[in-house]
Amino acid sequence: MRSHVSARLVATMLAVLASTGAAVPRAAAVPPVEVHDGLGSLPGNTTATCVLQPAPVSLFAYVYPLPYYFTSLAWRIPTQSCAACPAPGLLNLTTVAFRVRWERIPCSASVDISVVGATGNPSCLVPDTSQVLCANVNYTLETNDEGDNYEVYTLALSPACCVSQDAFLLLKFTGFDTCYNTSNNLTTGLTATTALCVNCDEFVTVANQTPPFFDWCADSQTNSIWVQLQAECCGATPSRNRSWGHVKTIYR
Repeated sequence: MRSHVSARLVATMLAVLASTGAAVPRAAAVPPVEVHDGLGSLPGNTTATCVLQPAPVSLFAYVYPLPYYFTSLAWRIPTQSCAACPAPGLLNLTTVAFRVRWERIPCSASVDISVVGATGNPSCLVPDTSQVLCANVNYTLETNDEGDNYEVYTLALSPACCVSQDAFLLLKFTGFDTCYNTSNNLTTGLTATTALCVNCDEFVTVANQTPPFFDWCADSQTNSIWVQLQAECCGATPSRNRSWGHVKTIYR
C-alpha cells in the first residue's frame, strides 16, 4: 500500500537534502521506458509575450510499467529569462502546455495545475508544496483519437497568476495507472524534450517509488520532460485565449 506523506513533510525532506547542496536522488528501483512514436500532435504557435520551456518538444516519451506511473511533475520556472518583463517586473503565467503519451485509447485522466514556492539551498532549490502561489485548477484529460497516442493539452492557469519569486509549476496527475497497455503493462507517460535534463530543474513523483519527490535528472542521462508556460507581464493586458469551454486544445 502506498504511504501518504503530507505536503509539509515532503517540503521539509526536500529542504534538508537541498541545504546540503545535494540533489534529491532519482528512484533507482525501476527506470522509465523510452517510447518512440510518429509525429502525433505538436504545440501550435503562440502570441504570448514570453514562452518558457526547458527545451523544445521531442517525438518520444517516458512511460513506466505497472505498478509505477507518473503522479506529478514540478518544473522550476525561469522567471528571470523573460527579457520583455525585466525585474522587478512580474510574470503573469497564463497557460501551460504538456504532451501526454496515451497507452490506451479511448481513455481519460485528470490534472491539477498550480504554482508553488521554492525552498532549500539556492544552488538546488526544491518545490515547497506548502506554499501555494497560484491556486489549483483541475482539468479532465481525454483522448478519443484512434491511432494517435500523443496529444498536446494547453490549459489555463488560475487568473492573475503573477509570480516574481523562485517558484515551481506543479502538475499533479490522477488516473495514469488506469490508462495502461494490457499487452505490456506500460502506463500513460509524458513527452520528453530534445535536450538532456539539468539537475534541480525538474522533480517528479512516481507511484510506488521513493522518495516522494525526486530529481528527474539526478544520476541519469535522460532528457528533460517537456512543459511550456506562456506568460505576459503583470500590469499589461494579457492575450489569453478566452474560449476555455473545451478542457483541452490540441494542435495538429
